[in-house]
Amino acid sequence: MYKIGELSKLRNIKVSTIRYFESVGLLPDQNRNEGNQRLYSEDDFKQI
Repeated sequence: MYKIGELSKLRNIKVSTIRYFESVGLLPDQNRNEGNQRLYSEDDFKQI
């Protein structure tokens, strides 16, 4: 599982771009941890 900042760095895109993908339905709403941080799966990583 990846946090949004980790995913952003690994894919070399901005966090705001990932949030945009979620807002338009290109990525599903993400699970959140106890700290309310988004968690992304390996499938999400590949999709981006």
